[in-house]
Amino acid sequence: MSVGSSLFDAVRIDENDTSLFRKGKAVGFIRIEPVPEGSKSAEAFLNELKLSSESASTNTTPMILPSGFTGFAAKNRNYVTGYLISETHSDSILIFSFPEDDFDEIAKTVSAGI
Repeated sequence: MSVGSSLFDAVRIDENDTSLFRKGKAVGFIRIEPVPEGSKSAEAFLNELKLSSESASTNTTPMILPSGFTGFAAKNRNYVTGYLISETHSDSILIFSFPEDDFDEIAKTVSAGI
């Protein structure tokens, strides 16, 4: 998968985590996590995540995504975290988190890859 934005100017890549920076300060992250082996499906796991994310302090909303992707966003304080699965790579989930003001601009660039 790929995302694009002028909102960050540096990247740090770890094993399954990419941290994004702007002017030396961390502004968000992108992480890929495997769907646990005990899950019925990637969509079932996504629904479990959504239910566990909902609380009095966290609002979840469906995300408007390109064809082939399913996901939701969870807002907590000034950050929004997106949880996505791709039909073509349903063995993992993409998690990304950015400040609320930047999240939609980054989320709309999600694609299957470069």
